[in-house]
Amino acid sequence: MEKTIIIGGGVAGLCAGIFGQLSGQNCVILEKQKVAGGLLSGWSRGEYHIDNCMHWLVGTHPQNPLYDRWRKVGMLDQGLPIIKNTVFYESQIGREKLALHRDIKKTASAMLRLSPGDSKAISELLGCVSALAELMRSPRPRHLYQHIAKGSKEAKIYTSIFLRYGRKTLDELARDFHHPLLRAILTDFIGAPFSALSWIWTYASFVAGDSDLPKGGSVLAAKRLENRFLSLGGELCTGAEVKRILHTDNMAVGVELKSGELISGDAIICATDPAVTAQMLPDVASLYQSCFKGLETFSAIHLAFAVEEGALPFENTLIFDLNSQNPLLYATPFGHAVSGHFISPPQGRLMLKVYPPETGFAPRGECVVQCIRFVSQEVADQWISLSADKEKYKSAKQNYAHAVAEEIMRRFSSLHKMKYLDMWTPATYTRYTGAYRGAFLGHIAHVGAMRTKMPTKIPHLENVFLASAWQHAPSGLPVALQMGEKAAKCADAYLKALRKREGRRVPSQMWG
Repeated sequence: MEKTIIIGGGVAGLCAGIFGQLSGQNCVILEKQKVAGGLLSGWSRGEYHIDNCMHWLVGTHPQNPLYDRWRKVGMLDQGLPIIKNTVFYESQIGREKLALHRDIKKTASAMLRLSPGDSKAISELLGCVSALAELMRSPRPRHLYQHIAKGSKEAKIYTSIFLRYGRKTLDELARDFHHPLLRAILTDFIGAPFSALSWIWTYASFVAGDSDLPKGGSVLAAKRLENRFLSLGGELCTGAEVKRILHTDNMAVGVELKSGELISGDAIICATDPAVTAQMLPDVASLYQSCFKGLETFSAIHLAFAVEEGALPFENTLIFDLNSQNPLLYATPFGHAVSGHFISPPQGRLMLKVYPPETGFAPRGECVVQCIRFVSQEVADQWISLSADKEKYKSAKQNYAHAVAEEIMRRFSSLHKMKYLDMWTPATYTRYTGAYRGAFLGHIAHVGAMRTKMPTKIPHLENVFLASAWQHAPSGLPVALQMGEKAAKCADAYLKALRKREGRRVPSQMWG
């Protein structure tokens, strides 16, 4: 049986392996770390568990077309509890606070009480969210493009939403409103240059009853994918870092590991950051450089603290304004300000996320809260550069973490004690995955990037394919799932053609 080598055991690699095994391929995953999962990961600091990845998972509702795919790869199952929040996130300016509720009528009432003068813009925006949520609750989105071709009522609703908001950024959308908090709750989501349509789609998904959190967090989710792959007969090799892909003029023949070991294969799927793929295949580096041109990455500074359960006055995520003049909150790791340092939330805003008190995440009566500050590529590069000097890097992290902790304690009088757990930066992601400019998610889905796509087929090589969340915006777990499945299908088609050329019987495979 032909062998498919999958480089990288993250979500895209595990999904490629699962779909490859389901199609009859013999898949082996080579993962450089000691455990599979990639960025779908977490780690412990004493008695506390830090979750690195999942804030919510698109596809937790059975009506979402992704639900069946998540079930097929083992991410979800019927008996797995799902944590459902009633609030998506909250924004605050001064003493005024506004929440995006799952019940969109509550959101509308709160917005209108806050700013009656914005009633028209509120009605138009939330009307589109509500209409899209209704479409998501029905089975028809599974065949949305067929309905568009037929000119159905549903397709007309979707098309009108796209035409109204598809070419707007969140910054442009925010300008439709007069009240500063209404503007903030839009740009707080992920940043001003982000596509307005992506905000509408994400909030509509939440309103529709989707985008919730599987119990157990990222580590157990990764383990479920791994177990599914192994149960289908796949082979997982950890601690196996690939140095280069071995190929002739137009065909790969295998890989060479950093250890010097050579492994032969008939098809190869690169389920790595494209920047890593380019290192293994320098011939295609120019292709990915052109794809990255003009894209902003999701690079960020993350901090984790332990607090008393219920001490923070919000349910899920709060973004609020900084009143502190502490220069450390605005400076780069080299101690000076940079224009456009924080891309989201905007400079002067801080995002806090409370993780649910799951068993094993924190001692009884406590919970973990994370702070996320998205940074510009310039600042991400500086953190990566600084990490070469371990002492200076450690000192910069300590100073920044202390400044953030002081600001949080100053802000919330209900918070009597807070314990620092960890801080990780763009340098962490570069070291762990080889991520381009320390990105932890992929590229920002601004209006232009929504149309940016990287090909699955590696140019000039018949049997090498790419499976990565970077392949199109807005990246994330669903894109990793879809690209893993697509790469496995491409590998399967190649192997069938290979058997046919060699005169062997081509078995019929069922993809489901």
